[in-house]
Amino acid sequence: MAARGPFQGAADDFTALTGISISGREVERLSEERGKALEAHRAAERARLFAGEEVPRAKRVDKPGVWAVALDAAKGHFKDGWHDVQAGVVFWARPKVGKDEIAGAQAGEQSYIVEVGSLEEAGRKLYAEAVRRGIDPARDMVVCLGDGAPGNWKQFLTHFPKRVEILDWWHALDHLWAAGKGLLGEGTDEAKAWVKAREAELWAGNVEAVIAALQAEANKPKGKAAADEIHYFETNHERMRYDRFRASGYPIGSGTVESACKRLIAARIRESGMIWTQQGGRAILTLRAELLSNRWDEAWRDTRRLRQAA
Repeated sequence: MAARGPFQGAADDFTALTGISISGREVERLSEERGKALEAHRAAERARLFAGEEVPRAKRVDKPGVWAVALDAAKGHFKDGWHDVQAGVVFWARPKVGKDEIAGAQAGEQSYIVEVGSLEEAGRKLYAEAVRRGIDPARDMVVCLGDGAPGNWKQFLTHFPKRVEILDWWHALDHLWAAGKGLLGEGTDEAKAWVKAREAELWAGNVEAVIAALQAEANKPKGKAAADEIHYFETNHERMRYDRFRASGYPIGSGTVESACKRLIAARIRESGMIWTQQGGRAILTLRAELLSNRWDEAWRDTRRLRQAA
């Protein structure tokens, strides 16, 4: 209950359902204890994995599709201020068939990681979760989805040698609109027409045409908006071959991990007035990640054994 919502609400619901009185403070203490134990358990698993030892793995998936991973971040309010909280997702992307062609992929069987700390540790957790799901990163091709943040690509490079990197389609469009509005005015028909033309080029994987259009506008009186976006498209051009990705049945949007940021992080630790310790936030989000990954029973057994051993 505490993984789903505020501690006092969990206490009230528990008391109403069982007749056993418990305070919100006690629910917080117990939840933090369980979450801390589970995080220590998972950290020990990761240590064994990176030491080359065997760890629990799921059976390999034997059906059409491809493995995909993504990283993103949401803000959390802690006692020393606002900080990024990293979210990661591992999922199976099933081909989604359009009228005459494969139009992309549909995400399913998601599992999540969360890290109140460094992006490097989030990358390690994402790798461990991928292995836990049955992926062999040294052998299996993995689609890596990102929003363009260099740190995310670095983590994918570190942990997934056989990967296809794809820039989130919607973030690419956001950058096109930033250029179009700056050049031709927000809400104008001219801006809409210019962006729609670039969008068609991008959808067809013709990133070179998009860059050429930006370069053609860069030196005009209002060209700074176009000039500001050239580097973004040049840096990510091979991650924007959307025609090839769609034809291969790969996902081209990072909505799965953006949803994780909302459902996993914001919906639990960003309610009005919430300020967390890093230890408390990490503990409750560790539990919540297991809940949303449909592994609650397993996590509950693991934390119970850990508490009994202690």
